[in-house]
Amino acid sequence: MVHSLDVYLYSVHEVPVWAPVLGPLRSRGIDARFVLEPPGRNIARGSSPDPQRGWLDLKRERLVDLVDGPTEELIRRELATIGEQPLRRRRPGSAGATTQGSAWLRPYAGARIRLMYGVALVTDAYGHGPVNDGFDVVLAHGPFSAAAIVRAVPGAQVAVVGFPKWAAYRRGETSREEARQRLGLDDARRPVLAWLPTWAHNSSLDDSEALVALAGDFQVVMKPHHNSFKFEAARLEGIGAGVRVLPVTVSIVDVMVAADVIVSDVRSGGFTEGLLADRPVIGLAQPGPESRAALHPAAAEVADVCHDTRALPALALRAVDGDPHRDGRRRWVPELFGATGGADADLAADAIVAAISRRPSTRRRAIGAAAWSSAHRVSRLVRR
Repeated sequence: MVHSLDVYLYSVHEVPVWAPVLGPLRSRGIDARFVLEPPGRNIARGSSPDPQRGWLDLKRERLVDLVDGPTEELIRRELATIGEQPLRRRRPGSAGATTQGSAWLRPYAGARIRLMYGVALVTDAYGHGPVNDGFDVVLAHGPFSAAAIVRAVPGAQVAVVGFPKWAAYRRGETSREEARQRLGLDDARRPVLAWLPTWAHNSSLDDSEALVALAGDFQVVMKPHHNSFKFEAARLEGIGAGVRVLPVTVSIVDVMVAADVIVSDVRSGGFTEGLLADRPVIGLAQPGPESRAALHPAAAEVADVCHDTRALPALALRAVDGDPHRDGRRRWVPELFGATGGADADLAADAIVAAISRRPSTRRRAIGAAAWSSAHRVSRLVRR
């Protein structure tokens, strides 16, 4: 049996998603390591948004290498803060793990594992679709995602494990006061509004004036999406005074736990993570019938959904004063994130060990991995 696992990184946001699982895996005899291959060798490629087309992002267009020099350095610094030194080369005989699609794990002969990094409460969620094809197990946050993944990818092996990034909070180990202290927020001043926009054409970044207008009543803080930080610097520079833009490496758990109310784009995982934090949430939706059709019916039960930012001030004040959707979000959190009791990281580790045990390194997969690696090297040379 393969006793090693490579967590193949492409972005800094993956570090807190996977970090809580490494200790439990190691205690179960799995040599779990982060792998950060350098620019030029890292196989992570993806789309980038087009600023000339309203920041439109199409998954098969404007493809770029996702690990460049600044990205590599940012990830290395973040790993150093938790005492992790990443491997510079993948171990092809290991099991492979990612938050993304299985294509990046083709060099691996062992089990291939995906851990979700958020759930969108829309009927066409990217994280519930074909991205889950090709894995030996997908680690889903809750029954809601597990059912959606199996519908989209019949035969997918799915385990419900909760959300390891949130395990400490779910065990009661993170308080509002501690989170505010870590973020440097004044607990005695105005209530805190956390703005969690997504990226590309689904983002509310260009509506920042509506959030700036709330700065008289709230301490408004914004954590950028990791892809906005990488691709959309011009949009971030346009955020008006009154909104404090936090570093991309700040813990989203701290941001949400510190908040009195959360404003997030409905297509963002931040929308549902706000529910997990048990905070009033307002979902910002793009205007028009297409956006309304994509929303899952549960959205109206768990949060206020705002299609016109002119309504945002009244909704934000009502959320803080009355929290009208408290019962709805508490009904839905077990569906979205499981009822784990804070054992999320252990559940994830157990599911990974089971997948590794079921999928020993086979000759066929090893041959396929070697063939893919050879073809990839040739492709790299051609692109140069």
